[in-house]
Amino acid sequence: MWRNVILAALGATGFAILFGIRRKKLGIIFFASGAAWYGYEVLCRLTIKENIAMFLVTVFVVLFAKGVTLFVEGPILLFTTPILIPFIPGATLYYVMRDLLGKSSEFLRDMERLVNQLGAMVLGIMAAEVIVIVLRKIRNNKRSIFHII
Repeated sequence: MWRNVILAALGATGFAILFGIRRKKLGIIFFASGAAWYGYEVLCRLTIKENIAMFLVTVFVVLFAKGVTLFVEGPILLFTTPILIPFIPGATLYYVMRDLLGKSSEFLRDMERLVNQLGAMVLGIMAAEVIVIVLRKIRNNKRSIFHII
């Protein structure tokens, strides 16, 4: 498990270097991507489905990136993109393309898995945005929580 955490952190950091991100931010990306992958591994081992684990980790990453940008100058995409790179289902995409050329019976199964994984990531990003909007509404309107609706 620790090997995977380190490899995910190194992969995210390598992508950040290719992205042109500076040194101070590389450390943040390294530790955040390692923590995100560790959380993903723990959630998967707790018999939580892979898609739910990916959703929860994506929510964590987006909220973390929004918090970090309050203290470190830079756009949110500067942090979320490299940190989420290890979670992109590249192997599943490979299997979908392989099955498309040969084993059509496995194609639908792998395609469903790919759509579920990517959908979990998209829904995680959207959920984090909704959480931030709700928290801002609560902060700006301290009179009552019911004014959100």
